[in-house]
Amino acid sequence: MPGAKTGWPPRMIDQFKDYAIIGIILFLIYLWGQALADAAAHPHSTLGGLHLDAAPAINHGEAEAQEPAHHGSYHYEPAEETHHEEETHYEPEEEEHGARRVLSKISRVLSDHHVKVDPALDMQVTLGICVLLISITIFFEMVKHHLEHTVPQSMAAILQAMFGELTVLGFIALCTYFMIKFGLIEFASMVIYHDPEHLLHLFEDIHFMLFFVMIIFLIEAIILIFAALNAEAYFMRFEALVANAPVLNGADPAGSAAAPAVAQLLATYKVARQHCWTRLCVCPRVLWSFREAEAKEELTYALLRARFLYPPIPKPGTPPLPSDFDFSAYLRRRMMHEVAHSLHISPNTWAAIIFLLGLILYIPVLEQHELGANIVNVYSVTSLCWGLWLYSFCVKAKLGHIMYMLTPPHALLDGAPKAFDEEGPTVALLAAHCDAPPYESLTPSTDASKHERLFWRGRDGPGHLLFLLRFQMLWTAICLAVCYTWMTSRPEDTPFLLLGFLPVFDVLLVAPKRIMPMLTVVTSIEMMKKAGDIKETVDELKIEKTLKMLKMLQTLRGQAKRAARLAAADKQKRPGAPKPKPKEIDPVQEEELREAFDLFDKDGSGRMDTAELGDCLKSLGVELDETALNALAAQMDTSGDGTIDFEEFKEAMASSVDEKETSGQIASSIFQMLDSDGSGKITSQELKDMVKTVNPDLTDDDVAAAMTLFDTDNSGQITEKEFRQALEKMKTFDQA
Repeated sequence: MPGAKTGWPPRMIDQFKDYAIIGIILFLIYLWGQALADAAAHPHSTLGGLHLDAAPAINHGEAEAQEPAHHGSYHYEPAEETHHEEETHYEPEEEEHGARRVLSKISRVLSDHHVKVDPALDMQVTLGICVLLISITIFFEMVKHHLEHTVPQSMAAILQAMFGELTVLGFIALCTYFMIKFGLIEFASMVIYHDPEHLLHLFEDIHFMLFFVMIIFLIEAIILIFAALNAEAYFMRFEALVANAPVLNGADPAGSAAAPAVAQLLATYKVARQHCWTRLCVCPRVLWSFREAEAKEELTYALLRARFLYPPIPKPGTPPLPSDFDFSAYLRRRMMHEVAHSLHISPNTWAAIIFLLGLILYIPVLEQHELGANIVNVYSVTSLCWGLWLYSFCVKAKLGHIMYMLTPPHALLDGAPKAFDEEGPTVALLAAHCDAPPYESLTPSTDASKHERLFWRGRDGPGHLLFLLRFQMLWTAICLAVCYTWMTSRPEDTPFLLLGFLPVFDVLLVAPKRIMPMLTVVTSIEMMKKAGDIKETVDELKIEKTLKMLKMLQTLRGQAKRAARLAAADKQKRPGAPKPKPKEIDPVQEEELREAFDLFDKDGSGRMDTAELGDCLKSLGVELDETALNALAAQMDTSGDGTIDFEEFKEAMASSVDEKETSGQIASSIFQMLDSDGSGKITSQELKDMVKTVNPDLTDDDVAAAMTLFDTDNSGQITEKEFRQALEKMKTFDQA
């Protein structure tokens, strides 16, 4: 059983990294705001040899023409004219963006001086623009092609959703272009403002803000993917702790499945008390609190996994899951499904966003015409950001409550025991029977089961949670857009505005790592098990086990060829030679070696003779003469009794496994084994013949599923590139 947790907890490291990144971003925003404030305090600058003022020079006629369009924003006062140029001084109530003022000044100066453009220069610039745009397009297509051929199959839906949002951006830009090209915006501006330019400028601003929001949403999608990968790493580490747990004497399989996590949490509690409770401390207490929290997460995972694999009341007609079922792979598959769905923005989400935007945009109107008070200020912007944080906190709290209701109760989850035994924990403590999870006490209603009653809106609860997650992502983008607009127009408010950026970046970077794993778990266990994903996970498990067997047999085939060379040189290992030092083999690898040994041991005697070894090698396409075969048997038979038992087989194979190979090398060697005719492609018949030799329990459906997994182009044949990419995506030999 595992001992107490040691080292720096990954959760602690992740939080430190996240908040360090947030701190750096806030510092950069502060520097940016100070630069904008300095620019506003010193409005005169020089650009291209022209003396530019911060405010646009507008003559009296232009001011009168623009005054109706900017009602309540500017009060213009015409200044005295000079023989150089007309300057108009005004007292702005709201500062205009610095970049727009500079561009306006340049445009007016160029217009006044009647600058003529050389047509040849125009053609050169046009060619440069075309090259730039085409280069960007080529780069985008290359990135898209690379992602489509490298990301795992489970992430294909996520990738498709992201490119779908990029298509939305392109469609918006196309619609904007045609409305401007056909003069629709100018016509509407004349009808509304009696000015053909005002609505165009307003439309450009809104289009930019919408584009900004969608770009932030795509960034959030990338962050969500990284959060899913981070959660996948946690699930895999939790699975490694409890996988292949031995069945304890007198304990049921469900109790034994969680025993490693129980032992680890108990040991962590014990060591934490020895380190922290005997004296006053701060840093060790914080470190051990993170270790205890992580051990609790692992115990929660183990309890949920035990009920998933060994339900107290199995569903009729559902076959039992294998004891080595990879619960983390199932959750990984489900999580990618949830991430993909969270990136599809539904009409209801857009309606909610329109309502929120309408509320934000109507507040200034309400302020001016109804209340007569200044309610739009930096405090209201900061409050909007903290409202987002509170919204995210409520979502996390709801998911945490559902997790609590679905988790079987355990005494160690409530805290450390009052006393610790000096001896190791007993079987009764490690495999203590857990009561039913709290949600079992609920009464199902006519429109919701016990499980569905835990969610808001009952049966529609899982979909509603996805809606809330999408709304949170878009609200985050809107908050960043509002903060950006306010900071660029009021840079002197930047120090206080940092209090608004802080919760937004917390929701942007930290919240997905907590929300996505909980959302995946609560919608994938107990009464919400997904039969399709379970079947695909079982099929993938069978394929991985078969591939690992093939890898071992490939290793044995290499040993056979090496033994043949040794026999030819008369350097084979002689019987009765001293035994090498035993190698340490983890339980998972030992189980795989046991399955390979049973494949060789045809009569089930527990010993393999030379004839059985030769027959199995022959089935793998390796035919040795009698001398080479005897040399291989003598090399493996360290006891010299003429037969090979499991311990001898394990030692021989472990020595070869210890020679590290890359996943690409392993994939290439297995591919050559499967490609019996040496054509460079594996047919379905070749795959079926070999895998059924290794694993006779596989059905034709299992072989067809394997063929579908590897044959990505649906050509009916598997190339070595497809085979290697599939193994890399499955991570079957990442630890090889």
